[in-house]
Amino acid sequence: THTAPHQNLFFSHFHVFSSHPLSHAQIASIQEFLVGVLREKAAQRRGTSVLKNMHKTEKLEVNDELLRYQARRILITDDKICFVCRKAIRISAFAYYPNGITVHLYCCRDRAVCPCEDARCTLQHASDNLAKEM
Repeated sequence: THTAPHQNLFFSHFHVFSSHPLSHAQIASIQEFLVGVLREKAAQRRGTSVLKNMHKTEKLEVNDELLRYQARRILITDDKICFVCRKAIRISAFAYYPNGITVHLYCCRDRAVCPCEDARCTLQHASDNLAKEM
């Protein structure tokens, strides 16, 4: 009878392994090693997956917070003054910090850092701002 080429290949490999002089103890130790390596790789993959999902969650939370800040309306009246230069904001471009401080955009040295360096002052402005919004 005629056999398919892949069947011959299987039987030739089977013949090699069955006639190989490895003892059962050697095969068991190789198996232990391979199982250990596979478990370690699976644990690394799970850890990487968890870390990746944590980063995705953090990014979604940051984007959500950004959208909330961007959706917030800020009323600039004629009497609203810049925290840095103490001049009226009027129609100038401005930056508004989450603690309620408003500055001209050109007075803003670092957009990520509020110009008010005193923590008590920052908290005071935040509480004043919350009282005005309510």
